[in-house]
Amino acid sequence: MLVKPHRKAKEILEEILVRQTHACGEDYPSVARTLNEIGIALQHDRNFEEALEKYNRALGIQLKILGGKHVDTADTYDNIGKVFLEQDKFEEAEEMFRKALDIKLEILPEDKISELTDLYQNLGLSLKMQDKFSEATKIQKRSLSKLVEIHGEYHYSVAKAYIGVAGLLGDQNRMEDALQLLDKSVEICNRLQGLGHRDANVLPLALYMKASYMEELGKFEGATEVLLTLLILHKETLEVKCTP
Repeated sequence: MLVKPHRKAKEILEEILVRQTHACGEDYPSVARTLNEIGIALQHDRNFEEALEKYNRALGIQLKILGGKHVDTADTYDNIGKVFLEQDKFEEAEEMFRKALDIKLEILPEDKISELTDLYQNLGLSLKMQDKFSEATKIQKRSLSKLVEIHGEYHYSVAKAYIGVAGLLGDQNRMEDALQLLDKSVEICNRLQGLGHRDANVLPLALYMKASYMEELGKFEGATEVLLTLLILHKETLEVKCTP
């Protein structure tokens, strides 16, 4: 019988936890880290309540030993937020992500701040799911600027982030603003493809959203041109995939 990798990892980590607790006692940073690792394994198996129990145990140790201004404490808040996000508890997720972000913005050195893109994106998602579109847009724009810091302007993750912000603007009926960002995404994708870097998902999504927003604005001729470009792109993609 095959054992899922995350379940096997959980078994090994639980053995480590017993040894750590026996050697160091419960209130020790390495114990909290192991509890977090067990929580992650449980979360992958969608055992959310058990994962939260492990994360909260870890958080209790960290707040007692490391305090509220430590990167390990922030990581645990982040992990708890991710569970709440999976459970559609968006208000609770927002609270956890904000705590994690506040800590990291305060204590991380300047050259590490650009690594917070996932945290910004998760916070933005939790806000969007509460219909807090204006706040979500601000957060996603910050995430976009961090991605540009890491990768430069011409990278598929940046093109994808432009699409994310455009979607939020579209949710607020700011179609013209959204179209400007989609044009930027298309420009990045076209330049990268010209350099031989392909991504089968980002450019088609940008073009599809662009055509949809143009239709909503009554720009039917322009929308038709974009859809034709999309059809040509799909044809080229299929030909590339079928070439031996």
